[in-house]
Amino acid sequence: MFGLPGDFNLTLLDQMLTVEDVEWVGTTNELNASYAADAYARVGRRLGAVVTTFGVGELSAINGLAGSYAEDVPVVHIVGMPSTSAMERGLPLHHTVLDGDFERGARVAREFTVAQAVLGRTGAATDIDRVLTAVLTASKPGFLGIPLDVAALPVAQEVDPAPLTLTGSRPDALAAFEKALRSHVDGAATATLLAGPRIHRRGLEHLVRALADLPGVQVASQSGSKAILDECHPASLGTYLAATSVDAATRDLVDGAELLIMVGTVTSDFTTGFFSNRYVAEEAVELGLDSARIGYAHYPGVMLHDALAALHRVLEAAQLQPRDPHVTTATGRRPEAYGVPGADTGPEAHGTAAPEPDAPLDHAALWPAIQQWIWEPASPGPTTGPCCSSATAPCSSQPRSSAPSTSGCRRPWCSCWRTAGTPSSAASRARTPSTRTSSPATDPRTPPAHRCSSSRAAPPPASTLPPKGTAVSLPLPDLTHERVVLTAGRRSGLPIAVALHSSALGPAPGGCRLWTYPRWEDAWPACSLLTAPSCWSPTSTPSSRPLPQSSVLPGSRPTRHS
Repeated sequence: MFGLPGDFNLTLLDQMLTVEDVEWVGTTNELNASYAADAYARVGRRLGAVVTTFGVGELSAINGLAGSYAEDVPVVHIVGMPSTSAMERGLPLHHTVLDGDFERGARVAREFTVAQAVLGRTGAATDIDRVLTAVLTASKPGFLGIPLDVAALPVAQEVDPAPLTLTGSRPDALAAFEKALRSHVDGAATATLLAGPRIHRRGLEHLVRALADLPGVQVASQSGSKAILDECHPASLGTYLAATSVDAATRDLVDGAELLIMVGTVTSDFTTGFFSNRYVAEEAVELGLDSARIGYAHYPGVMLHDALAALHRVLEAAQLQPRDPHVTTATGRRPEAYGVPGADTGPEAHGTAAPEPDAPLDHAALWPAIQQWIWEPASPGPTTGPCCSSATAPCSSQPRSSAPSTSGCRRPWCSCWRTAGTPSSAASRARTPSTRTSSPATDPRTPPAHRCSSSRAAPPPASTLPPKGTAVSLPLPDLTHERVVLTAGRRSGLPIAVALHSSALGPAPGGCRLWTYPRWEDAWPACSLLTAPSCWSPTSTPSSRPLPQSSVLPGSRPTRHS
């Protein structure tokens, strides 16, 4: 519960803080409190609460509540008000305009809340439940005004101890909707879902991901719901913004969809590319928070979670055309549009030339550069495991084309960033900080720990490894290292790369990093990259000299090395 104490809500706060499991989070002003409650509700997929004092406090919080109302965020605004007798007598109290009108704040709140109540000495519990139920059902803010004298009164009526829940769908409306949906879907070859941010408000992302796993289903997202489906999922079309979409193919597939289903979408100038969408929303299927529509037929009382479940049953039973397994993602080209290294086409293919080093920094140059830090080129060979952030489908983030997939996920921290046969268990363990010792040399591209697949696979063929127990000297690309050596562990059989940047100051302690690379040849450049920064580190003193680094390459049993 977020807010700020004030003279008209102190009694209320004293009572609230006696309730178990209520955590008070104070803020510096009421506007911050309303934004904090909004964020709490968004991230936690739950009800947020903000407490302010009467007049100046409640008006200060209005801007945040208006944003919650616009973006369907369930937040209840609790306002401590003057006593009932003071308001009835119209006393000229502070925090008012001294005219005896105590309802100005409540009137303002009506514009940005779905339900309101100023509690009295009787019926308070009923009013509270009514407002909270409306907030949860509509996913909009609500307003509760609590006078000073009412705040400390005991509840004078029996209250249902069961927690408040969302109102269920009307059975007749849900049955009619599902029947009409089956008829509408009949004969379609594919179904295109346009997923909007209202899915997040209900916490129903898992239902959309389940739909994406069905044959013949492809999913595009609006900008406010980009995280609903991992973009390396084969059903992902990326983000749809009509004429302003990054990928023109995404726009074509949504605008020209044979069967378009809008799920929790929001229509505005931003989400439609300033109204440049070519699809006709009135002819699509639309699933809202508390109603559904098929073309011009409206079905009130059908809640979003029930509508998604019905949609899953209908699409699962429909004979939709399965996706082409040789097309890695639905549109045929996504990563290269963001400047992903290793893509088949570069910026020039998308009408944007690579920027000159001394050119002004703008968005066209900045974001492809950042994308290159996030994505890495994958090595040849099919992927063998699920994407770490989408455990329900194989990951493939290579350029979308009609050619068969030959590479896997480009995320360097993903367990499926490997060639066929590379053990995912080794990858996942090698990438956690608990199995890697630290050193002054740090890699700016080192990713955080990430949940990855734990399934085992056979070790790479022996022919891909250097001879066991032998040392192989490799050419140095920049001639700044004294030596980079590749060898194989005598016990584990794993290849090990050792880089020595400088021994000019004498012996130095060694550092070890466990990692999995798609090919053993890829380890030694990364190894040399790690050692050089140690010479520039402030800790590189005569007592702490440059550190040689070693990197473990793909294998089935990664172990610590020193």
